[in-house]
Amino acid sequence: MADATQTARFRFWLWLIAVIGVIVPQRLRADWRQEWEAELRSRETLLAEWDKLNWKTKLDLLRRSLGAFRDALLLQPRRWEDEMFQDLRYGARMLAKNPSFTLIAVVTLALGIGANTAIFSIVKSVLIRPLPFAQPDRLMQARYRPGPGNPPDDTLGWIARRDLVDWRARSRSFERIGGYWNASLILPTEGAPEFIRGASVTHDLLPMLGVQPALGRYFLPEEGKPGGERLIIVSDDLWRSRFGADPGIIGRTIRAIDGIYVVVGVMPPGFNFPLRLEREVIRFPSRQTGFWTLSLDDLRGESDRSSYNVILRLKPGVGAEQAQAELETLFAQRVQDNPQEHDRNFAVGVRLVALKDQTVGGAGAPLMILLGAVGLVVLVVCANIPTLLLARADARRKEMAIRQSLGASRFRLVRQALTESLLLAFTGGAAGALLAAWSLKLLLTLSPHYIPRLGESRIDAVALLFTSAVTVVAGLLFGVLPAW
Repeated sequence: MADATQTARFRFWLWLIAVIGVIVPQRLRADWRQEWEAELRSRETLLAEWDKLNWKTKLDLLRRSLGAFRDALLLQPRRWEDEMFQDLRYGARMLAKNPSFTLIAVVTLALGIGANTAIFSIVKSVLIRPLPFAQPDRLMQARYRPGPGNPPDDTLGWIARRDLVDWRARSRSFERIGGYWNASLILPTEGAPEFIRGASVTHDLLPMLGVQPALGRYFLPEEGKPGGERLIIVSDDLWRSRFGADPGIIGRTIRAIDGIYVVVGVMPPGFNFPLRLEREVIRFPSRQTGFWTLSLDDLRGESDRSSYNVILRLKPGVGAEQAQAELETLFAQRVQDNPQEHDRNFAVGVRLVALKDQTVGGAGAPLMILLGAVGLVVLVVCANIPTLLLARADARRKEMAIRQSLGASRFRLVRQALTESLLLAFTGGAAGALLAAWSLKLLLTLSPHYIPRLGESRIDAVALLFTSAVTVVAGLLFGVLPAW
């Protein structure tokens, strides 16, 4: 009975070696099994006396036996070299033998994947990526709710100066409140004057965004008095293109058609605000804001009738609904205290909108529809290419039968077919990435300037990862049926 137990125990270890050997590359499997079976037989005496061994000896035997599994794993690169690379080389030869089929499939895939990648890059830039400011989720924009004397659209953008001053003094929900309006700078040149798009801002607007100037400083609260110097902060693009990246630009003057401005700062590369262009400023060829001047109305009294696009930064822990309720209360109190200054037909309340939502505006739905439509193109591609692959697979029946008769398993044949389809997909994906880079530039050139943040669109690592995912999914979709 003891001999039978010892024999069964030894057979178990031989069986375990055989199971582990499945993952060893086939051409190395016989030598590997022979080596480890010889190792087991050299320890057969110890295994036969297992019950008499102390725990240290047992642990040592188990550790040595697990070495077979580690040894099998170390041989896996040989399997990849033997099988995967062989499949890839064979697949590449088969695709090269059918250049017409390969060219049609690659071009079709490149068009679908390239269009998807380009549109995804725009959607990511406009809709997904956070605003490039400090803690952008706390930035809000105030809008009036229209009265019966205005069209029933969602909100009215301009906030009266008297409300801006009142909110600054009495609100407890916001860290800062600032405003701006669109402006232009006309610089004289030897030829036609140069028009530059910019913004006139209150002193606290740019610090609210949390982006420090690369040179110089922000506007100071005591500046901006009527009759004082007209101050300007220029963008990095304007500083480089117009002033040759002169590090001594701070304190210099810029002579424009409407007067002389003193430069107090240069913003860092890529900084852009406002991000959303109004339709009336699309005559400017650049989406980049070129300058920011200090509003001379910033320190005027409440009776001033100027208006601003108002940006507000919530205090930590304050929600948008709580802040809006406070602004509604302040608005109602001011209307009650000064009824002669308020036109109820114009506005009946205030609404807070997240700055990102206000920036995107109505561009979100069309872009998502466009991305969905282009995604359907990829699905159509994935539906058409299998037809070509099936016709090609039918012509290769004899080849597959010969390979199977020579010992190839059905799994190996299916894997070979999937390898060829994935190789085809990755070739199309690589061509699609190149096409996406070119088509994105074309889309940016042809697209309306008032769509926000288009200038930030890039074929970056995220876009390439998206392309790779689409490529793999497409390769599996159109490769499974012919392979099966």
